[in-house]
Amino acid sequence: MRELELPKVDLSGLDLTCLNQKTWAKARADIDDALKHFGAFEVVYDEVGSELRGGLFGQAVPDLFAVPDIEKLISASEVPSHELGTKVVLPSHKDPNYISIISQHNIGGLEIETSNGEWISTNPIKNSFTVLIGEAFMAWTNGRFQAPRHRVKMDRSKERYSVVFSTIPSFSNDVINPPKELVDEEHPLLFKSFKYYDYVNFRFSDEGERHNDALKFYCDA
Repeated sequence: MRELELPKVDLSGLDLTCLNQKTWAKARADIDDALKHFGAFEVVYDEVGSELRGGLFGQAVPDLFAVPDIEKLISASEVPSHELGTKVVLPSHKDPNYISIISQHNIGGLEIETSNGEWISTNPIKNSFTVLIGEAFMAWTNGRFQAPRHRVKMDRSKERYSVVFSTIPSFSNDVINPPKELVDEEHPLLFKSFKYYDYVNFRFSDEGERHNDALKFYCDA
């Protein structure tokens, strides 16, 4: 049986000064289809070259992990397990934000759950990123796009680096409310208007952690 894959969208060579060209229309249609069915996709973009990636993973990330232990203890997480083998190191969850853009360096591990409960493994390829939407964007689209659950599995005998770029609302304008164009008789309002940072505080509270779908509990219309 063929292994499931995320849709791939190639943005290489697209002209940012000519957004009405046919190639942009195809890219938009591909992204729309991917987000409706998976809430995520792999994007290939050759404008982010090897020099930038080399500076990020070859210098910035190693420098970060090389800081003295006394500094690391300031924001230390729980003690990691030293068991070998492939393990889930980041449990299944949805991001509360708008969009996450994830760059994995050489070694994959990110897995995206489909609507029928299957898991798709993402493996880094040259000039690629994994894009997935969060709960805020799902609510803003009135559920047209679904935020996917995802997790990270890794072989503990190997070093794995990844960088996540995340978009979130500003503190002064964090009300999430779908545009009126996305609410009609066929698509009734699914989520009440809510403030993003109030929801984040609830989501990571003891009560929020008890709910499998915290967003639905918090602002279900």
